Amino acid sequence: MRLVLTTAPADVMLTTTEAKLHLKVDDATDDVLIASLVKAATSHIENAVLHRSLINRTYDLYQDNFPSSYYMELPMPPLSSVTTVKYTDLNNVEQTWAATNYKVITTDDPGKIFAKTFVFPTDLYYVNAVHITFIAGYGAAYSNVPFYDEVQTAIKLIIGEWYEYRENINEKLLRTIPNGAMNVLMPWRYFR
Repeated sequence: MRLVLTTAPADVMLTTTEAKLHLKVDDATDDVLIASLVKAATSHIENAVLHRSLINRTYDLYQDNFPSSYYMELPMPPLSSVTTVKYTDLNNVEQTWAATNYKVITTDDPGKIFAKTFVFPTDLYYVNAVHITFIAGYGAAYSNVPFYDEVQTAIKLIIGEWYEYRENINEKLLRTIPNGAMNVLMPWRYFR
């Protein structure tokens, strides 16, 4: 499975001004660094901790085949919509699987695609034969996230540590987040 982010969100979870207020920084010297830390912390929370898309973005999912069951779960919940389901047939020709053949369930966590005939196409090419384009996220803005305050708090804790120890930053520090941030986020974590 290969997941490619094709349309990234434009909104920010925490403005540089809000981050500077938390960090107790008064001048503009580190504005670029602080904005970069906020972006990195948000990405880390979404991809490494929560395994969720907080605000709408478009993904392309590539797989070698459809699942053997009659449904498939899509990663990075919550699922907003499925744009297309395509597959490459044995003749190496890409086919669009008609939306009338499947039902999209956005209310489940994670979202699912159900084959209405209880079977997905089986005459597939060998590698990356399945290509699904979908939108995942809670809405167009971070304020749509039901646990918005918790994520903001976690970002502040993370950037506080990363900003404080930026001269000593190493791979271990970048892979971990403060316990307080993890505790705030745990109820919302999606376990794959």
